[in-house]
Amino acid sequence: MNIETLRFMQDLAVLTEKYINRTLTKKEREKLKKLVLKKKENLAYFKQKLVERSQDQLYHDFDATTAFEMFEPILGSQKSKNYQIKKWFPYAASFVGILAVLTMVFPSKKSTETNTTITDAQEQIIKEDKIILTLEDGTKKILDSNHNATVAVNNGTPIVKTTNYGLDYTPANKTTSTGHHKIYIPHGQKFNITLSDGTKVWLNSGSTLTFPSRFDKASSNRMVYLEGEAYFDVAEDKSFPFIVNVNDLNIKVLGTEFNVTAYGVNNAITTTLVEGSVNLSDENQPNNTITLIPNQQGSFDKFNKELVSKKVDVSYFTAWMQNKIVFRGTPMQQILQNIERTYNVSIDNKNEVISNKRFTGEFDVEDIQTVFKVLSTSIKFEYEITQNKITIKK
Repeated sequence: MNIETLRFMQDLAVLTEKYINRTLTKKEREKLKKLVLKKKENLAYFKQKLVERSQDQLYHDFDATTAFEMFEPILGSQKSKNYQIKKWFPYAASFVGILAVLTMVFPSKKSTETNTTITDAQEQIIKEDKIILTLEDGTKKILDSNHNATVAVNNGTPIVKTTNYGLDYTPANKTTSTGHHKIYIPHGQKFNITLSDGTKVWLNSGSTLTFPSRFDKASSNRMVYLEGEAYFDVAEDKSFPFIVNVNDLNIKVLGTEFNVTAYGVNNAITTTLVEGSVNLSDENQPNNTITLIPNQQGSFDKFNKELVSKKVDVSYFTAWMQNKIVFRGTPMQQILQNIERTYNVSIDNKNEVISNKRFTGEFDVEDIQTVFKVLSTSIKFEYEITQNKITIKK
């Protein structure tokens, strides 16, 4: 998927969200009209989002039919008559898989505040559901959906701005700033960052990335530090290697696309290569190294420090970018950990018997009730959902 296509889809998602929240400007309304009329799939996506909002218990007063009827005059009678409400589902089914990736680069307005500076004590209180950026001086900011807002400056010059697509650090190249920033993505959310060199990073739920606000050419490399999971599309610079450090593992690249999974609960750090080439090395044992080619995955055991590689289906390991949850013979204990991160819920498993049972299946942007209905039918267990807490009964 090229950048222009991704931005086109992001614009559609952002403007649809703003329409639902009644914050569209006149200019944005015209842009949304053009996007919706461009393809049948776009109109299908727009209608689906209206229906999803009307089905959300938090928005019981929102009516999808009324919302669409209000938009029809904007579309114009000639085009709107061609699309009845009952005919859009086939297009939505095919299109939502593509557009689901947008929720990770632009958080829902429900879960955002303003670009507010907070203290360490406040961070501990709000950290559960807010994206927090820590600047080089220790200042912490809650990120919101304000477009093209300056988040930090260096001697009066912007370092980073918020955009429709996440955070953009390319303005930092006009400054002398080289201090490290850290961004935290809570459970239930995903986020996108463009680093100062143009490298794009998609961060999954429950992840933290530490990185220089500007890569200093005086350094021998472009080093970033990851906890959790991220997908990297690295800007090529053969004279300036890009390195992702995870615990004792260094992942070195020149220009490539790959996924790294390094959650604390996992026994191993995995790197799945989509394009290009990467080198994995033990930071404490330089001779302990392997090189990956596309469609290979390298695994680094955190305890015995063993590095191994194997051929894999990369789509399985990058499915989270399309808001899909895919399991292939996965133990129930690992599945529950994944669900906690993805949906920002707490799960109390009182039925230890099911912990090692395995499940194979795929969920495509379903709600958590659907996920548990399928799991409980397959694995055979009873459960109870109370707000954001799920209890699996004995």
